[in-house]
Amino acid sequence: MKTFSTERRGYNTAEVDQYVQELQTQLDKKEAKIKEYQQKEEAINQSVVEAKVLANKIVEEAKAEAQTIRQTAVESLGDIKTKTKAMHNKLQLFQKEYNHILQQYLVAVRCSDMVQLFDDLDRFMDQLGMKTEEEPVDIADLSVEERS
Repeated sequence: MKTFSTERRGYNTAEVDQYVQELQTQLDKKEAKIKEYQQKEEAINQSVVEAKVLANKIVEEAKAEAQTIRQTAVESLGDIKTKTKAMHNKLQLFQKEYNHILQQYLVAVRCSDMVQLFDDLDRFMDQLGMKTEEEPVDIADLSVEERS
């Protein structure tokens, strides 16, 4: 602490006034610093509040976008299921019609004399000089005499 010289009537007034002035200057500087820190604190608090608001907004937008994506995915899945079921039904119908046509063909073939057809085929192949394991002869390769 500062000491003052004493005079007859007490401390030196000029020294006391100067010291008080120095203290006032220091106090003013400290108060200015405090005010600056308070402004910074207020700015930081405001930034925190704004950041929270922005974070909440981002979260809400993300939730809304996720819901939209989810809804789109559900709709797409439903559409895919519908198309898949339709394709399955078409395939079953095709298979049913194919089996029916094949059955009609087999009935028609059974009605004809298959043994006779194969015997005739074997005879023709013998006439052409072909074995049954060989590839069929291309008619364009035969000469006019061989075709007759």
